[in-house]
Amino acid sequence: MGSWNYGKRRQEAGLSTILLNRRFVERPPYGIVDRRGGKKPVSPFRSPVKLLLLIPLFLSGCAKQLPVIYNVGGTSFTFLNQDSSQVKFPAAFEGHLVVMAFIWTHCTDVCPETIDNLHLLQDTLAQEGMTGVKFIALTYDPHRDTPSILKRFAESHGVDFTGPQGSDWTFLTGSTANIDSILYRMKIHYFMQDTTFSRRGKMSYSIYHPDECVFLDRYARVRGVYSGSNLDFERMVQDIKSLE
Repeated sequence: MGSWNYGKRRQEAGLSTILLNRRFVERPPYGIVDRRGGKKPVSPFRSPVKLLLLIPLFLSGCAKQLPVIYNVGGTSFTFLNQDSSQVKFPAAFEGHLVVMAFIWTHCTDVCPETIDNLHLLQDTLAQEGMTGVKFIALTYDPHRDTPSILKRFAESHGVDFTGPQGSDWTFLTGSTANIDSILYRMKIHYFMQDTTFSRRGKMSYSIYHPDECVFLDRYARVRGVYSGSNLDFERMVQDIKSLE
């Protein structure tokens, strides 16, 4: 190729050199220098129009994108709610943002705190003008947590099923197989421990389980996992806002 070939380019120390009109014109990454005129580099940010065009790019880059952690959409499990009515999960909640906790009513530490925190979260969202988020509590202990037991437990922690936001709460129980299946899909593991039997043969036990609640989007995809008893309210409100 000839030394005066138009369009020949080379990279040296971050500068692109172009042979143009048989004179060197060196172009830094952000501007143009013309040796003949001695002009300074021209930054594209000096143009108001160009700057306005770049703003959406900056905003989209700064926007928080919640990952899809697990997907339970497309599955179907039948449970009973606190009123002994059948509920199809997740179909009954698709189209809604959902905060879901996992509890058992004989729990004396993290489970009551989790329900208390979700009740406070609902109040916080209402103050932010966000209503309609659904709250679900699924039991680990279907043998003892009947619908009526779950309802009493919920009401003892401030859940008013007859109030203006009462319809946003659902406490679920069901078969061990269905409960284990949905927990398995969300990678939540638990087991019974300290099992004993009374003289009359009544079994007593405790349950070891993680302190977790999850945030599901409108397509039953888990988008966030949180501590239920030590809930990060600021993070959770931001996450819900990002998908509202």
